Amino acid sequence: MKIKKLFEELASRTWEVIPLTKKLNISYGEKSITSHNLLEISRRKYGTIRVIETPGGQPESKTGLDWEFWIQYKDGWRRFAVQAKKVKVNKTKYYYDFGYLVGTGASKKRQFDILKQYANANNSIPLYCLYNNLSLDPHASPHIDKKILEDDWRCSQEFEVEQLGCTFVRVSKNLEKIVYVVPGKGGTWSSPFQDIYKACKVYPWRCLLCDYGSIYSSCNRQDPPPLAEEEEVGYYSDLPPALRNAIQSGSFSEWPRNLYSYDLGHFPGQVFILENSRIDSL
Repeated sequence: MKIKKLFEELASRTWEVIPLTKKLNISYGEKSITSHNLLEISRRKYGTIRVIETPGGQPESKTGLDWEFWIQYKDGWRRFAVQAKKVKVNKTKYYYDFGYLVGTGASKKRQFDILKQYANANNSIPLYCLYNNLSLDPHASPHIDKKILEDDWRCSQEFEVEQLGCTFVRVSKNLEKIVYVVPGKGGTWSSPFQDIYKACKVYPWRCLLCDYGSIYSSCNRQDPPPLAEEEEVGYYSDLPPALRNAIQSGSFSEWPRNLYSYDLGHFPGQVFILENSRIDSL
């Protein structure tokens, strides 16, 4: 269970550090959180985790993609394209800026759309990794009712609010309905936390490591996480040879053309391979 414990530790730390950095006026955006968490995953050097040195991609702000996870389950492999978002806050709500625009002029695109395009072009499952800290104090503004969090808690383990520090949600039709709400005059493309949490099935990111025969079965088997809308999305019966070779060498000399679309021109900042046929036994 070492790897799951690591993911739990990082989620708790993210939850605790976000308000601390705000209090101390220290910049701590999603890039900083991602760098710290991926560094910790890399440096622990668990035998089942492989970090592939990449030939270099575009800056995340231009690609809408932070990293890739390749995770082995009992029935094969799943490939995840991951974009990180830190929760934002104003006087009335917690929200995410999924509508963030990149590029210039008429070529501007939202990161949300780029993530979908990348996943479609490269047979991967698009996920958002959401970094959170939410006030449960009913006298604070804004705050979240703890009962709401408990009622829509998706993990089979007991509710633990700190595990919401690092969560994931699949890019789905339900999420699109929330993201594509056109802002009013002077407004921004903001997606409220509560809407997403209730409609889109947000899971602690440790749930990515649950393996009960198939990734489509969640820990409690009653509410499978929406990681793919159809079985073939992001599925590989075996790890592709290019990745097997990269495990041996530790790097890609160039992006494998049979795995990455050069026409699209977007590449991940990091590639992580979690290789084990029984992830839940670690």
